[in-house]
Amino acid sequence: MNIINKMFDYFKKKDIEKPLVYPADFDHLEEANKYKNIAQLLIKKQDYNAAWDNLSKQKEHYLLYSSKNNSNEKQALDLDSSIHEDYARILKYENKHKHALVNIIYYLSSSEKTKSNKEKLRTYFEEAKLKNISYKQVEDYTFQARITINYNKIEKTFEKWC
Repeated sequence: MNIINKMFDYFKKKDIEKPLVYPADFDHLEEANKYKNIAQLLIKKQDYNAAWDNLSKQKEHYLLYSSKNNSNEKQALDLDSSIHEDYARILKYENKHKHALVNIIYYLSSSEKTKSNKEKLRTYFEEAKLKNISYKQVEDYTFQARITINYNKIEKTFEKWC
C-alpha cells in the first residue's frame, strides 16, 4: 500500500455513509488554502479545536490533490508535513509541549537545515523538557531523516526518548 493510501486510511470517516465526490476539475489546493486561512484566524481567536478541524480539512485536500496528481511519496509527505507547523503551534499554546515537539519534528523533517529552523526546533525541544536525549541528537534525527520519515516513525522514536 503506498503512502497516500495509508494517509487516506487515517482520515476515513466512519460516520459518513457516502464519500464526497468532487468534480474532476476541482482545485484541492485552493480549497486547502481556504481552510488554512480559516484556521489561522481561529488560532488568533484561540479557538484551537475549530482551528484543528480546519487544518485537518486542509490536510485532506492536500491528500486528495496528491492522489489526483499522482504525486510521488516525497511530494505527498512534503504537503502533509507542512500542516504540522500549525498543529505544533496549537499544541504549544495548549501547553502540550511534548506533542508539539513531535509535530514540529515532522514539519521540519521535510525542510532545509537552516539557522531559523534549527532555532525553531531548539525552542520546541527546550519547552518539551526531555531528559533522556540531547538537543543535538534530536536535531540530527530531524534533519537526517528527510526522505524516509513519517509521522508514525517520529512518534515511535519520540516514545523511546521519553
